[in-house]
Amino acid sequence: MRSAKHLSIPLLVAASLFSAYSVADEFRDTYRAFQTAFNDQNIPISLALGKKAWQLGTKKYGENSDAAAKLHFSYANVLAIAGKDAQAVDHFEMVADEYRTVFGDDSYTTVVAYVDIIYSLAKLDHRAEGRNDLSAELARYLVLNIDEIDYKNTTERAFAHVEAAKAVVESPSAIRVSPHSLRRLFEDAVRYAEEEWGNQDLRTLEAKYMLGVALSEGRQKDEAIAHFNTVASVFRDNLDFTHPYELGAHARLVGLYEQRGESDKATEHCQAIGRMKPWKPDQEPEPLYRVHPKYPPKAARIGREGSVTMSFVVDEEGFVKDIEVKKSSDRDRLFNEYAVDALSQWRYAPKFEEGKPVKSSPYFVQLDFKLER
Repeated sequence: MRSAKHLSIPLLVAASLFSAYSVADEFRDTYRAFQTAFNDQNIPISLALGKKAWQLGTKKYGENSDAAAKLHFSYANVLAIAGKDAQAVDHFEMVADEYRTVFGDDSYTTVVAYVDIIYSLAKLDHRAEGRNDLSAELARYLVLNIDEIDYKNTTERAFAHVEAAKAVVESPSAIRVSPHSLRRLFEDAVRYAEEEWGNQDLRTLEAKYMLGVALSEGRQKDEAIAHFNTVASVFRDNLDFTHPYELGAHARLVGLYEQRGESDKATEHCQAIGRMKPWKPDQEPEPLYRVHPKYPPKAARIGREGSVTMSFVVDEEGFVKDIEVKKSSDRDRLFNEYAVDALSQWRYAPKFEEGKPVKSSPYFVQLDFKLER
């Protein structure tokens, strides 16, 4: 879903650039055919026509033109959609260079392009060479330079900060910046969003959610809990359906409260999830909180490793029930009790049918016990 929306941005912009031309030249016909193929979800044809449109557009408008850069962006996106991950990474890297050259390092257009590239990279196979390096490079640029951009107005500034915060969270790789720099980005995103759109706007709530994510991964657990509670309550009070960020906030709160040993509060948020109206009427269980099993002391002493396969169901409130050990690799069953204990603490968003939470069918999971070497 994200990729199709993502692709439409450069396509639509490019279309506006060329709409004034009335001469039925090869470029125009190729580009129109490309648009038609993409709208019809004909990816193989889109690949061929997208590449040709980019090459013709570069020849027609110049290598360092905004039109050529945007056409190249469209082609890179089609490569990503088609699963050509390694090629997509290479072209996204070239696109990033082209946007820096054409629009400048301090351009709002360049910032938005970097954000979209990070989103696309996050969806590629993690084994794609260069994926993580490029994502980390672009995310680091956003964190360190977002305040130096030449914004035309406060709306651009607020939008850029919120989108940059979301992209940094989406980045599939670690970013080498200080925790202070990261926190400043997220706090500025919240501040600018509140100033521009108010406390209850979706974009402000997105920024608060991202700030909560950043804080929860550091030491500021109390502040993270406060932000997630705010996001959940505003959505609850203003929408008659459950927004994904509301589910995300409840899910994060389940994990944070469990980490603090406050299982009663974690349970409240599991129950809140069970009462929610999902954005899809039929929805499979989604994991919210998992714990790794403890290693049995006796097995550790004798150097034994093993695995336990179990079946379970997720009830209407997202709790794991009806756990049964189906297979144990250890004849002494040293690992069974510890595997069952860990699984019983897992939490899910429940299965929904016709908008109502229901008990799931049995699921199977294997927990492995391996000693560190």
